Amino acid sequence: MTRLFLLFIVTCCCLSIDAQTVVSDSAQTGEEARLTTFYSLATGQKTVTRNDDWHLAISIRPTQFPENPIGGTTIRMNEPIGVNVYYVPNAAAAQFNTVDASAFKHWTKLHDSDVNINDGALNSNRDLTNIYDFGWGTYNAATHHVVGDSLYLIELPDQQVKKFQVVILNRDTAFDIKYANLDNSDLHTIHITKKDYLGKKFVYLNLSTNAVMDKEPLTSEWDLQFLRYDATDAIIGKHVPVVGVWLNTGAQAARRENHPQNDNYFGNLTFSANLNAIGWNWKQLTNSLSLESGKNELESFDFYTCDDSLTYFVKTVSGDYYKLVLTGYDNRSGKVRFYTEKLALTGIDEPTGDEIVNNLHIYPNPAQSVLNVLVPTVPSTLRVMDISGRVISEYSATDNLVQYNTADLTNGVYLMQVNAAGKTSTSKFIVSK
Repeated sequence: MTRLFLLFIVTCCCLSIDAQTVVSDSAQTGEEARLTTFYSLATGQKTVTRNDDWHLAISIRPTQFPENPIGGTTIRMNEPIGVNVYYVPNAAAAQFNTVDASAFKHWTKLHDSDVNINDGALNSNRDLTNIYDFGWGTYNAATHHVVGDSLYLIELPDQQVKKFQVVILNRDTAFDIKYANLDNSDLHTIHITKKDYLGKKFVYLNLSTNAVMDKEPLTSEWDLQFLRYDATDAIIGKHVPVVGVWLNTGAQAARRENHPQNDNYFGNLTFSANLNAIGWNWKQLTNSLSLESGKNELESFDFYTCDDSLTYFVKTVSGDYYKLVLTGYDNRSGKVRFYTEKLALTGIDEPTGDEIVNNLHIYPNPAQSVLNVLVPTVPSTLRVMDISGRVISEYSATDNLVQYNTADLTNGVYLMQVNAAGKTSTSKFIVSK
């Protein structure tokens, strides 16, 4: 089915979205965006760490095969501070000592994705038709190692250039990495054991100091990351350093424009799990700031305004919903100001004898164009029927928030059959345009 479906459980059911306590807060990215802040919507806990003292981020997550095999092999770079990665063409791993880098500025320059955290620069040269190719290396089904077969040049912010190779990912437990100057001096071999960093995403490597840094909180302890990153959606065809907000893996966000910010309705919005679903463009650059006195004392700085009719809604990994309103950004201090509200989804359902169906939350009713439902149990099978019981549509719900477009239905009463966890119940809903 190409449509998402939703129904109303009973004829007299209503749902309200109530805000709990409003929390005004801020996150620091620091002067010249040298910091990053990991933020928990549930607790307000912040973990602030430097964002300018590392060159490569190396995944220490377990590989999830076949669902997400690349996640455990991801290697990203710190492009916003001036790190550049070049793929050495037509070079085997054994040629590490003999790389001719005289023309490296003309080689393919690699980039991280700002949409998917798993698509790192050193994975971007992979063969997408080969599920065992991870860019820097290829999985060996016999040994269960990912063996390095690619060479890279890493240009650091101070223009120092390093040859770089991932030698092996040993049975998804530990990386062996080596790098050196172009003349093979200052050779270093780094061993990184994943189990030393359980529950986190990346460790961070500084190729100048050779430090492997543990900088992140546990993945389960944050929802948003405030940071400087290279955006692909600021200027077409370019990677532009911006300050913005990333989502944690598994979280989703929806953007609502041109609507009062005190309205908590999000039922007609599309949620995205993209890393940059919130991103950077909640602010607009202004070249001057008009102070109450009329005197611009801060004209040497760039200041930003935030749209007062823009709201984000965030669904966390735990399934809670929050409203996020970004209210300001000061480029001088790197402070991002915002407020959040946890949204309490409450409904009153007429008992049907089926516990699962009674716990569904559906709105609005009657429906005009779209019905929205929060399904407490997935997977569920939803069948939309006319009053005679003829099946109009059928859909397998794999997400808790499901939407049903009623555009093709005429006004009237319809039936919705829900099957979940071996229980089936049929209820009515109304379409009134």
